[in-house]
Amino acid sequence: MENNKIKVSVIMPVYNSGEYLKTAVDSILSQSLKEIELILVDDGSTDGSAERCDEYAAKDSRVVVIHQKNGGICNARNAALKIAKGEYIGFSDHDDEYVPGYLEHAYNAAIFNNADLVKVGKREYIIQGNKVLRIKQSNLPSRVYHQEDIKKEYFDLVNSDELDCLWDALFRRSIIFNNSIWLDERFRNGGEDIDFIQRILRYTDTFVTINKIYYKHYIRKGFSISAKFNPEKIQAKKIIIFDIENNIKYWSIDLNQYKFDYTYLLLRQYIAPICSLYSNEGCKLSLKEKKDKIHAIKAESFFFEFCNRQDIRKIFQKSKKYGLLYFLFKYGFYGLILKMYLRRSKNA
Repeated sequence: MENNKIKVSVIMPVYNSGEYLKTAVDSILSQSLKEIELILVDDGSTDGSAERCDEYAAKDSRVVVIHQKNGGICNARNAALKIAKGEYIGFSDHDDEYVPGYLEHAYNAAIFNNADLVKVGKREYIIQGNKVLRIKQSNLPSRVYHQEDIKKEYFDLVNSDELDCLWDALFRRSIIFNNSIWLDERFRNGGEDIDFIQRILRYTDTFVTINKIYYKHYIRKGFSISAKFNPEKIQAKKIIIFDIENNIKYWSIDLNQYKFDYTYLLLRQYIAPICSLYSNEGCKLSLKEKKDKIHAIKAESFFFEFCNRQDIRKIFQKSKKYGLLYFLFKYGFYGLILKMYLRRSKNA
């Protein structure tokens, strides 16, 4: 396929994907938008996935394969980004699924609105073995945001499901290359999606959301890295908060006008995940050490004085879950927080 005919490059890191690779790849190659390339990055697979990637390339000229030593998902995505030729860039995990019509609808919306970023709805399946434990669906509004809208509604956007993943989006390739926005390879245990989107957002003049479910994401308990404890995740969460702070400064957002919104964002994007991580049974710190770690959040540079002085009732009205967390965190009931999150993880 000639370079100038590639409308979308889809990037898929592949690492020991087993039986799931076929469904993932077929869902992309069967899309109604045919002017695409699929870049499969074999990231040091040892289960035969590398050979399956080559088989797809032999059958379909739109498939490009990169073989490399295992470097992690960010490294694999960056390797593909460097050779991608599409006008827009899409992503997929090696065990997920595109819904028919996704690429055509999203690409047409991007062209019609001259958009730098397009987001679609997603459905997430929590799976253990062959059993679906829970299904979560994210329905986005049909909306066109310009940069002034992004600035005005920034806190709502961050706290929604609109800016949390890469694989439910198309990105204008030139925005990525012109501003050297690559996946941060320090992220090896999740969080790279939010970091990437936060950094690209300031260069996004037009952002479109589509009110249709087009992506199926599968979280396999015991398989997904998101289910395991790793202290690097804590640093990853901190990097994301610094990304958010940089955007607040870039757009000159006056936090005096958004004290509640900022506090709620911090509660949702940092405090809650950190408490959840320390409650994980894989965390071997003592109870006292865990409580001290949670208390230390209040000494972070991004935890402003006003963050500890918000109206608890107002947070409860927005979310009972976060309202309870805020109450316990504000008054130092860290042991109860740990018990609460441990119970939730067992019931998830």
